[in-house]
Amino acid sequence: MKKYKILIFDLDHTLWDCDRNARETLEELYHTYDLKAQGVAGPEHLEQAFHEANHTLWLGFEAGKITRKEVITRRFPRMFEFLGLDPQAAHPKLGPAYEDICNLKPHLKPFAQEVLAYLYEKYPLYILSNGPREQHLKIQSSRIDHFFQEVFTSAELSHQKPHPEIFRYMLQKIQARAEECLMIGDSLRADIAGAQAVGMDSVWYKDTEERPEPLPTYHIKSLRELSRLL
Repeated sequence: MKKYKILIFDLDHTLWDCDRNARETLEELYHTYDLKAQGVAGPEHLEQAFHEANHTLWLGFEAGKITRKEVITRRFPRMFEFLGLDPQAAHPKLGPAYEDICNLKPHLKPFAQEVLAYLYEKYPLYILSNGPREQHLKIQSSRIDHFFQEVFTSAELSHQKPHPEIFRYMLQKIQARAEECLMIGDSLRADIAGAQAVGMDSVWYKDTEERPEPLPTYHIKSLRELSRLL
């Protein structure tokens, strides 16, 4: 296989376990804001509706149709809509409270800690994330900050993946060529297509048998496969 000099990781859903961290956060919010009294049957119903709402809004964000601030402010009213409830009944503090609690959750995807420790000895590691500045809190709370030489977020760079400019900016900052780097992420649109747009190889991390489009350089179903691949 091709030799790489630098590895670049996405954060959410690739290293940081968004699903588990969100689940714990939503359960806390369910009880704190007494959402049962507002018609939400249980935390599991809240979680399902939240993910449906969040997913549609993030697609709009990646397409450049809405801002990240709009994702945060709209997702709980949208979640209420998915539940058949009045969106105006969503407490205005739900969005900020979700961010504050969830960003401090420590859970990583399986084998993330072990694989990073292995790769850290062999490569310079970076993070490129379509997230806010608070991504640094996630990295610190999950105790992986020491593995990375630098963290780049779309909130700090005025562009977001898959826009080529965010990749070019990062490459300029780390003084590397695209062909020397390998992008590792879960999003075909943001990570894989974005990397391809600047001539960078990619690893798509997704436990699925589906044929991806665009086609990544490599496809793994577990982070543990990176140890064998690299």
